[in-house]
Amino acid sequence: MLFRIFEQNMTTQNFFSFHLNRNSDPGNTVTGQLTISEIVPTYENITSMPKLSVETVQTLVNENQHWQILTDKNKGIIGPDGLVINVNSIVPKAPDGQLVAVLDSGFTLPQVPRSVSDLIYGRVQGAVYDTNIQAWTIPCGQLLNISFNFGGVNIPIHPLDTVNNDFDYTDKNGNVACIGAFQPITSAFSLLGNYDMILGMGFLRNTYTLLDLGDWINSSNDRGGPFVQLLPITDVNAAHTDFVNVRLKGVDTSGDPQYNLLPISQMQHSPISEQEKKEMYQEMILSRWPEIFVGCLIFLILVVGFCIWRCCRRRRAAAAKRKSKRTSFLPRKSNDVYIALDEHGGKGPFSDSQYSIQMQDYRS
Repeated sequence: MLFRIFEQNMTTQNFFSFHLNRNSDPGNTVTGQLTISEIVPTYENITSMPKLSVETVQTLVNENQHWQILTDKNKGIIGPDGLVINVNSIVPKAPDGQLVAVLDSGFTLPQVPRSVSDLIYGRVQGAVYDTNIQAWTIPCGQLLNISFNFGGVNIPIHPLDTVNNDFDYTDKNGNVACIGAFQPITSAFSLLGNYDMILGMGFLRNTYTLLDLGDWINSSNDRGGPFVQLLPITDVNAAHTDFVNVRLKGVDTSGDPQYNLLPISQMQHSPISEQEKKEMYQEMILSRWPEIFVGCLIFLILVVGFCIWRCCRRRRAAAAKRKSKRTSFLPRKSNDVYIALDEHGGKGPFSDSQYSIQMQDYRS
């Protein structure tokens, strides 16, 4: 639909933007917004945000192209303890220390690498990983502050998004609990290794997002490459107040000992299912098929070359052997004689004269 709209009007920029609202948030006064070639009023600063280049997928699988961007190097995700969460990308072409993130407004709970999800929720007291929903469940009063860095801009996540209570979840004992919104990436795991995580509504509620299609559209006015601009809209202090009013009934107990994070040595880890292990192995192979193909081709060439060399060597050796057999029975010249065994000064095991034999001319 957007392609058709932009192709009908060649004079406008090929971008659309959106802002998602948050239910049950007393500090959120703006409803959801979607614009085409226009900026939402009061968010004009988005045009000054860094233009994040869209990471393209391999040509063979370009039908899997998404709005995907790179996190900042070595500081893409900041955990609830204020420290950087380090994790390696599964995308073969991704730069070291950076993750490829897909922006998807239709994805409710963001999916991140399992180690990232564990580092966000695994140190929470009373946290339990529910294998049925493939997500962490934690006390609803747990306030967790995390953030992401893109293009040198820090994007704080509202604690009401980090700890989600939109699903009326109860554990097996009937106790009410909340869900860790940033769940391990399972259902959306990239078998082709095109991305590391999908940042859905739990992330996008904290930004005003602009997506420019650039030269993906046949337009004479907007010929640059596609890019993304993100404007942070979550104020950390205001978000803290919202959380206290909504989850803690207006009394700030977020600093109580029961909400302290456990030491890293006591951190829990979510289990990896056999299906996920299988998908991980498949990804390791499928995402690196060009390298595997080239490696197999080189190996095949080396094996064939070695076989040819061995065959040629054997043929030369056989030819030389046949030639030596033919020449060994030819008559010798008249002056060919054998040297007596004692000619070397009578030294050696056969130097005694009784064993010396003077050989005469040999005739075949």
